[in-house]
Amino acid sequence: MNLSRLGGNTFAGGLLLAFLLLGGPLKMQGQGKTDVALNSKGAEYVVFARSDQPASAERGGAAIVNDPALILNFSSRYLELMLKDGTALSDLKLRATDPAFSRDGKRIALSSNQNSNRFQISVMSLVDRKVAQLRHFQSGDALGPVWSPDDKQIAFYAFRYSNPSREPELYVMDADGGNVRKLADHASEPSWSPDSKSIAFTSAAGGKFDIAVIRIDGSNRKQLTQGTGENSAPAWSPDGSTIAFSSDRQGRNAVYLMNPDGTEQQRFVFSKKEEFCFAAWSRGNDVLAFTSLIPNTTQMIVAGEELPKCQRWAGTYQIYSVGSDGKNLHLLSPKTGGLKPSFGILAP
Repeated sequence: MNLSRLGGNTFAGGLLLAFLLLGGPLKMQGQGKTDVALNSKGAEYVVFARSDQPASAERGGAAIVNDPALILNFSSRYLELMLKDGTALSDLKLRATDPAFSRDGKRIALSSNQNSNRFQISVMSLVDRKVAQLRHFQSGDALGPVWSPDDKQIAFYAFRYSNPSREPELYVMDADGGNVRKLADHASEPSWSPDSKSIAFTSAAGGKFDIAVIRIDGSNRKQLTQGTGENSAPAWSPDGSTIAFSSDRQGRNAVYLMNPDGTEQQRFVFSKKEEFCFAAWSRGNDVLAFTSLIPNTTQMIVAGEELPKCQRWAGTYQIYSVGSDGKNLHLLSPKTGGLKPSFGILAP
């Protein structure tokens, strides 16, 4: 990891100053919503989930509860597309969450309960807009699909139990939904290595959320983070040099960077007022997008739910991007609630 290229702690302080001076999230002008045209073939897009209501409403209200029947509800989320610079916002008109572009730019993997009582892994074609469900899990929701860099496989996680969602298990399957195999227990939020041989993921095996890595044959599971705080949502850079992830080890969740072996962990993007989660790299490795969450004063916490705080907390979402050199902070999504970005170049 080249920290001089990535900006290191110097940029972190600059972003903090920007947030304090502005007194809150940035506002964006002129980002009108359009129907999906996708005329810019070969251009880099960002697909993300958008909520029609505040995050607190997604969880049934902002309150601390012990009712195991109150589980995370993504039913109010819809998928949208925009260009890499945040313009040309387009509605895909699909109720879903956790979108991920395929490398060939022709498909989006996603999780949806539009045709099921549980969230299932599906794939949407960007050629004819058809959606095909790949697998059906009876026990709990299946979430977080990500394509392998060669587009031959999809990693995802599914909960072994529901009410509340707990014991997530990491799976890999072929791109057509066949050959499903489990890789790890208490594992979620996968991210592929560029060579398609390993997967970084969020592990709760030790009773605490940390970043781990595993080979796709299920061998060589290794924990990369340790110590105080919660570490989650890894994102392996396309060039293989860096893993971005979220951590609250110094207070609020911030975006951290580390080498793929877990060394040189450093805070890169942070704020005193906001939680930064769900980092995503552009295909050219030059931009890092992330979700900013302004938490509500009171949070709903469901007893026994095995999800990192970035997945559970209620508040207001926005998507920002920043150059991998630590410059050019930019608000990508409207204030209405964008989260979980994924970059992709549309097939020509």
